[in-house]
Amino acid sequence: MKFDIGKGIASVVFLAGVVIASRIFGLDPLQLYYFDSAIYVLYTVTLLVIALTAYKFCLVKLLGWLDNSTDDGSTSSVYPILLMFGNMAIILLGLYLTLNHFGVDLLVIVTSLGIVGLAISFGAQSTLQQFFSGIGMILTRSVKTGDVVRVEGNDQRLIVKSIGVMATRFKSMENEEDVTIPNSNLSTALINNLTGESPHYCINVFMDYKVDVVDLDRAYQVLEEATRTVPKVVVDGSLPMPHVHLISYEQGIVKAKLMAYIENYAEHDEIYNQVILTITRALKKEGLLPTGGINIFTEARE
Repeated sequence: MKFDIGKGIASVVFLAGVVIASRIFGLDPLQLYYFDSAIYVLYTVTLLVIALTAYKFCLVKLLGWLDNSTDDGSTSSVYPILLMFGNMAIILLGLYLTLNHFGVDLLVIVTSLGIVGLAISFGAQSTLQQFFSGIGMILTRSVKTGDVVRVEGNDQRLIVKSIGVMATRFKSMENEEDVTIPNSNLSTALINNLTGESPHYCINVFMDYKVDVVDLDRAYQVLEEATRTVPKVVVDGSLPMPHVHLISYEQGIVKAKLMAYIENYAEHDEIYNQVILTITRALKKEGLLPTGGINIFTEARE
């Protein structure tokens, strides 16, 4: 940081001392007015420089902390904008204080600016909504680069490529097409983050068994042992091991699901297909398929 805040504060204290000294020595009222005005302007400018420097310092620290928490660097796109708006607000405040000191009627100026701002906000409502939605998404981290999500109104699984101020870019896992969605739409849509805080993901294979045809204990054992042999299925104990979970029992039919964790959702489709093929072969080898006693589904059935 180039500017020394300590020296800036010392300058403010010095100027305040000069003002007090000028009053003690009893300068001519007109001279005192001019002198006070000049000192006030210098005082305000010094405070502005301190405020601008402190704001930039805090903004860099805040965005740096946010970047370190995700390592995706997405806050770099909002830094110039937040810096510009912050600087403008601080400078306008300094201008307001200076004009007010000289007795300028600010009511007309503020009213005019309010009317102009209102007109701009109505005319650019959609643009402003996209802009503030983008700022909110970047700062709140509802999604981040690399996440796999489903967006309401879009059946595709989308990988987040970049989060901009106005729009967010995705790549479809189904057809690898690039998809761009305005942030104003994303801010109001239901987003299902499939990876969330971790890229680990639990894949589910649904099935039902006829209890009078299938040896359930043997079927469970075959399914779990076969799934553990699939490459990239987590079996090191860091996550739950592959296992069969009972869902319901009704009219001689057991509904269950095979659950297995994988390291990276981006490889979901490949590993899921391998799991299906592996357990199908294992069940056939044990004579459990095809018997009409086990049915395998890719999604839950009522």
